[in-house]
Amino acid sequence: MHAAQDVAPAGARSEGRRRSLRAFGFGVLGVMLVHHFGLWLLTGHNRGLSLETILSRWDALHYTSIAEDGYQGALWAFYPLYPLAIRAVRALVPGAVPTVFIGTGLSVLALGLFVAWVTRREGLPAPFSPTTRWGLFLVLYAPASFALQSQHTEALFLVLSAGALICAAQARLVPAALLAGATLWTRNQGVFVAPTVVLLLALAVRDGRLTRRALAGALAILAGAWAGFFAFEWIVGGDPLAFAR
Repeated sequence: MHAAQDVAPAGARSEGRRRSLRAFGFGVLGVMLVHHFGLWLLTGHNRGLSLETILSRWDALHYTSIAEDGYQGALWAFYPLYPLAIRAVRALVPGAVPTVFIGTGLSVLALGLFVAWVTRREGLPAPFSPTTRWGLFLVLYAPASFALQSQHTEALFLVLSAGALICAAQARLVPAALLAGATLWTRNQGVFVAPTVVLLLALAVRDGRLTRRALAGALAILAGAWAGFFAFEWIVGGDPLAFAR
């Protein structure tokens, strides 16, 4: 009787902490967006620059070129998933919307999905769930966090890699492999995510949560994603190693 009474308050406290963490995470995200976009708008006002011009800095300008005109020359250094996603959304929205606004919107959406995922109420393995507010704050408000809500691949890679690792730790084979495969199309660091996912799935095999045949299926998915990436480079760019030239 007493044990049951103790479990209920503990569960309620855990649920309360989770809700508080989620509210904090989205609160920090909102403050960060207001802060950064406010600074950009103020800078634009003082220097006579449009928001489109301010957002078209660093790699953002290159992603705009790929989304609008396709790959050429040195642009092959940029992996295809993010600019292809921008191009796909661009085909669905009015032409008057600047491409960089579309890419920025996709990054903000990906960052919001990351916050929602890591602050879920239940089901997350302990190593992948924030235990303090400061850890989540430092991820969202790091000095270079402007790249997470502008037209860059950081936010997309963050949610894909976090999702792949979380799903692998939960022995959710298909989503883990698909998300890890997507990281291979997003940034070169995907070559570190994919083997880590395989190792986590191998631990699930050792623990009896997955079969060896299932692990072989995950390897096949990852191999297919990697082969597809090289095929894309070859078909579109004429060189399977175009990204490395």
